[in-house]
Amino acid sequence: MTVIKANQGQILITTMQMQWTTEVTAALIQLETPGAANSLKKCKQSYKKKVDNYIELVEKPGLQKLERLKLVALIIIDEHNREIIEMLHQQKVSSPGQFEWL
Repeated sequence: MTVIKANQGQILITTMQMQWTTEVTAALIQLETPGAANSLKKCKQSYKKKVDNYIELVEKPGLQKLERLKLVALIIIDEHNREIIEMLHQQKVSSPGQFEWL
């Protein structure tokens, strides 16, 4: 929550998108390693947990309007990101060099 309070919305969203790209790329790299077939699934579960945590924060009383708006934006973006991870999994993307990811 401190990160959300301390940063302007655009900086927060940009940073979160950079983090998402790094995490998904790492999951795709892990797919190239034998025995790491579930790395995208784990990544998707991680984003589901993040969205659930953001929802809990939004529902808490006493949240300032600007903080609530930031959280709502993060919920929308991370839910979309989770859907993209699911799409990559369904398309059987197994490398960061595959066209679907690029």
